Amino acid sequence: MNFRDHDDEDSAVNERLRAALHYMVGKICSNEERILHFSASQQFIAALSELVLTHAAAMATDLEAFAKHAKRSSINQDDVRLTCRRNQDMLRLVNEFANANARRSATGTKPKGTGRGAALGSGARQKIADDVLDLDDDDE
Repeated sequence: MNFRDHDDEDSAVNERLRAALHYMVGKICSNEERILHFSASQQFIAALSELVLTHAAAMATDLEAFAKHAKRSSINQDDVRLTCRRNQDMLRLVNEFANANARRSATGTKPKGTGRGAALGSGARQKIADDVLDLDDDDE
């Protein structure tokens, strides 16, 4: 595989991830429409999807920088906590998740649907896109 093939494959994965994100944002908006009795236009959903994607990309850059600063090649929970430092609600959720995982590790139980490594390696975006599409299949 040459460099150009890699770029095409990467671009296809990025487009698939973008489409999956747009679809999931649309589903969330649809659920909220029913609860809050409002209507989200397609332009709103597209703009919100782009905002989420931009924020996720910025977070990924921060996570990589925090791990690199700590002279690590993989991202760990401390990096995620540091990224969430300005959002106390998110930090609380991350801490609750980490504590629940620690309790599960201590008891030897595993939540349904886990088993993936904590660090993102090659093909991580593809795996995330596949997982998002799998979530959609679970809803039906």
